[in-house]
Amino acid sequence: MLAPGDYRFTSYELGARTNDSRVFSGFLFGSTGSFWRGDRSRVRGGVSLKTGPHLTIGGQVSRNQVSLPVLDGDFATTLLALNVEGAVSRKLFAGAFIHWGNLSKGLQANIRVDWIHTPGSDLFLVLDTGYIIDDTLDPWLDPWTRRMAVAKPTWLKAF
Repeated sequence: MLAPGDYRFTSYELGARTNDSRVFSGFLFGSTGSFWRGDRSRVRGGVSLKTGPHLTIGGQVSRNQVSLPVLDGDFATTLLALNVEGAVSRKLFAGAFIHWGNLSKGLQANIRVDWIHTPGSDLFLVLDTGYIIDDTLDPWLDPWTRRMAVAKPTWLKAF
């Protein structure tokens, strides 16, 4: 628990990124600074591979080292992410974003399909789900944190 009050955050970041339009690209960033009257250091990086005009695969890792002025205020977080984007045609494409965090012990996935049936009009189908991966989980509890599907049609009408 952090005490109520006003908090200021200062962060210094240094990083590098290659050209995202290339077949192989990547980035690496590091930062340090104040965080809720404590300190946080962060390193994050990622790579991306374009296998052609229809498929891009990327991965990222982020590591935070946090020190807060409270009991048990020192901890580290790790987040791993996978991003896949594909296109069957200029009218039908999909993307999936999957990530895992060491503190939540959860695997999260967001999958989106977009069909452009006429210019300016789309049908989006989205599946969003989460699953807890933890050996200590009570076997009587459902490990699924959420399961949601959404369909969103849009139409452009010119007057």
